[in-house]
Amino acid sequence: MAALVKFRFDKVINIASKQQSRWASSQGYLLIPEVPPDTPESNAIMRTSTEYPQFSKIKPGHVVRGCAKLALNFDMEMSQHLKSLEDFTNVKTYNDVFLPMEKLSVPLNHAWRTAKHLSYTNRGNYHKAFQRIHPQVERARNERWTSTALYHAVKEVNIEGDLTEFQRRLTDMYLLELRLNG
Repeated sequence: MAALVKFRFDKVINIASKQQSRWASSQGYLLIPEVPPDTPESNAIMRTSTEYPQFSKIKPGHVVRGCAKLALNFDMEMSQHLKSLEDFTNVKTYNDVFLPMEKLSVPLNHAWRTAKHLSYTNRGNYHKAFQRIHPQVERARNERWTSTALYHAVKEVNIEGDLTEFQRRLTDMYLLELRLNG
């Protein structure tokens, strides 16, 4: 069950033309999502250590809970990584910028692609489960493309002269995605 939190925000606003201050107040409700208790041991879709997904052990409920948890974890950890890239005093290297993002992407992409495969082959409840998690997973995966800190870090890495062909192509792909997404 998600938590519903009520908040109130007060702020002093200076009105320059009248040389006075006034209070602006706002309040509302914030819905905090519940993090499912699933683990790779209890939910087969979250397992990435096996060679192939264990399709017979994955149920539609596993798809929804597993992908939702992985998307929430990915979003939180990616936000922390992007925040660490905002420090412009440190020199950015390929490993500092790309390896954490690629390691974070593997579990979510694996689960999402497994769910997508199940939705194509088993049209019933798996398709409904995939439609339910698809917007959340896509939002989590695409959030990084709007980060200015990531854009500047990738540009800095791209300027390095000692990148392999694979690393150069990956930085070019990231730069293209970042430019296209603003």
